[in-house]
Amino acid sequence: MHDCSRITFYFSSSFIYLKKRIQGRFFLKYSIAGICVDGGRIFVAKRSQTGDMGNRWEFPGGKVDAGESFEEALKREFFEEFGIEIDVGEFVSSASFTHRGEQYEVDAFSVSLISKRFSINDEHCQFDWKTPEEILSLDFVDSDRAMFDGVFYWFKNKKILKPGPSKDYVPE
Repeated sequence: MHDCSRITFYFSSSFIYLKKRIQGRFFLKYSIAGICVDGGRIFVAKRSQTGDMGNRWEFPGGKVDAGESFEEALKREFFEEFGIEIDVGEFVSSASFTHRGEQYEVDAFSVSLISKRFSINDEHCQFDWKTPEEILSLDFVDSDRAMFDGVFYWFKNKKILKPGPSKDYVPE
């Protein structure tokens, strides 16, 4: 008998996503991140100064609540943090990390913004659209930095053709 088993199934085209992780006797906790691309740039947000990850950049997202699907969690997080509705697409990347002594896995999915009017709550102080090269120079949270290779590989293979970011996104 193995001490650790891992079964992962991804069917991202129809967003059927079944994932089971068992490590010893402990189940991992999950976080999600949304990767939104517009005009060859990726949406990123800078956290407010408070908290463990204060004043650092991230791909927006958060913890998955008990009984919540990854899609539901992403939709809730984007609405809570920016007041916008999103559509959730395909699986992009994942990484494992430890936070306050607990093991987590963060999974990133592509997202499309339904609304282009943003409002920022207390959790973030800024948002922007950045190229992968620009993102590399930002002080990113460790959990999202661990996904850079997967996110940038996905980004490169999406064949983003528009020349620049949309100027339609307006903070409220």
